[in-house]
Amino acid sequence: MVLDPDVPEKETFARVARQHPVLQYHARSANGRALKISDFLTRRQYHGLELYQDAFRLINAEDQMSIALPAQPSILLGIALNRDRPNFSERDRHLLDLIRPHLAQAYRNAELRGRLAEMLFLLEGLLQDSDRAIVLVDKLRRVTQATHEVERLFSEYFAATVTLGSGLPMAVDAWIKQRGTSRRLEAALPSEERLIADGPRGCLTIRFLPHGELGVHDALLLRETRDQAAVDRELRLSPREHEVLVLVAEGKTNPEISAVLSISRRTVQKHLEHIFDKLGVRTRAAAAVALTRASGIPR
Repeated sequence: MVLDPDVPEKETFARVARQHPVLQYHARSANGRALKISDFLTRRQYHGLELYQDAFRLINAEDQMSIALPAQPSILLGIALNRDRPNFSERDRHLLDLIRPHLAQAYRNAELRGRLAEMLFLLEGLLQDSDRAIVLVDKLRRVTQATHEVERLFSEYFAATVTLGSGLPMAVDAWIKQRGTSRRLEAALPSEERLIADGPRGCLTIRFLPHGELGVHDALLLRETRDQAAVDRELRLSPREHEVLVLVAEGKTNPEISAVLSISRRTVQKHLEHIFDKLGVRTRAAAAVALTRASGIPR
């Protein structure tokens, strides 16, 4: 029985649903076979229930046969047929039982399509985010999509050129292969395990996401963490300016920075002026963003 969420009959049915014998059976049992109300109740018993008087009588349902489909534990999913007289036959029951597996598969397919659409939307958003380095690979570990930052990272840390359709750098490919074939990665390679590579400006951490987590492809998330000296060289900051900028990025005010570093507020302001000038920014937020980007790609 499908009711629009806004119709008053929904509240009535919810109130009397505990009297529905087939509904209660399917809720308690993993067996979703076709059953009818008349399997449990005589016509007199059925007519004496609020279930009939307040709900089914109004739609002229003198009997109902229903099946249940596999669903999440908190959901009871079923399909019911109503008749204006109790004349469901065993042939009707047999037909419902025959189509039940096909309906269950159709529901799983629809659910999968919904999840797939969500994952595609997520992936599209991730791939459009220039602050993230993401590689999608097919079952042969060939690159199918990658963000712009990936090319630089693979070049700097593995001396490898990666293009669409190419394989992964040898070290990355070997890291994945030694833990199982692409088809077994979901079980063989915990997603929390990481490959770490050292480079001239810091280190690169690679996390593997099996296709089960994103629903479409296997994926690699790359995150570069640079050492302070490399960051300072790129931003042209002095050690003290770096300290001030880190505190700014943490959201601290000038008086708070003054207290932490044991310097005057005037000195803090001077450092900020120099930082803004070197970074070519005008606001604290823009300076914090510049530090974040220079320090590495956020998770």
